[in-house]
Amino acid sequence: MVDWHSPEVLEDNALAFNKSIHCLIGLYLWEFVNTLDFDWAVISGEQKFRWPLFFYFYARYGMLGVLIGFAIALNVTKTHIDCQGLFLFIQIVGNTCLGVASINLSIRTIAVWGESLYVTIPLAALICGQFGIILKSVTNVHASFIFGSGCSIDSSESTLFAAMYLYTMGTDFIVMCLMVYKLWYKRRHQHRSRIMRLMFVDGLAYFALAYVDFLIPSQIFSLLDLNDVMSVIADGPASILATVASCRVVRRLYRFRSPGAEIYRSAALWLLAALFLHSVSVMVNRRVGITIGCIH
Repeated sequence: MVDWHSPEVLEDNALAFNKSIHCLIGLYLWEFVNTLDFDWAVISGEQKFRWPLFFYFYARYGMLGVLIGFAIALNVTKTHIDCQGLFLFIQIVGNTCLGVASINLSIRTIAVWGESLYVTIPLAALICGQFGIILKSVTNVHASFIFGSGCSIDSSESTLFAAMYLYTMGTDFIVMCLMVYKLWYKRRHQHRSRIMRLMFVDGLAYFALAYVDFLIPSQIFSLLDLNDVMSVIADGPASILATVASCRVVRRLYRFRSPGAEIYRSAALWLLAALFLHSVSVMVNRRVGITIGCIH
């Protein structure tokens, strides 16, 4: 029987976590560099900027910042750094990137349903609840600096991780079911069906990748609560692969050209943006309050 809290096992788990993060950094950088042409086309004005691309850029560059933070945490071993503050940044940005991936999928579902308020409002409520859990989970990892080893995870609350991933899985499942229902039963003329077919295939691919291959392992490790390292070891892959998949969905749909096709026009969709920005604002203000309270 493995003693998951023995020093030897903890050391092996930490080494596995370290190596997995470095592999993910390489994977994400490869994906990032190979798709910079789309970013440049939008930045240079060659492609029209639409406001939902805010979520795309937030997820893409936010995750890059998270991986840079991980690289610092795992490789700076001789100079003291604020590991708790660094992991707070990683948790805030990394977990919100996971939420933004759900927003990207929700926006497509709302577009498929013709921006119906009967779909928009419930999905906005689900997203609001998701960011509420993210707000609660951003401070559940505690880390400290160990000279010669770098940042070390001292403790984590696995229940919050499990709740966050379970809620995310449920939200994505509901969003996907709504999309599948609409695309399967409400196909119209050829132009519409081409868009819907693209959204269906990409949405299903995202769901299969993020939901089955990565969110479920993250959920299992969080529920098992073997030790502090194993509780978060699948957090990185889940957030990173969900971000990569959702960004690919955005790019493919954005590049779909057709006369008069505009799926980002409704004021109803701004509700998702407002909820996201409000959640981030509350999250930052809450953390500032906690920090000030600790100082006093």
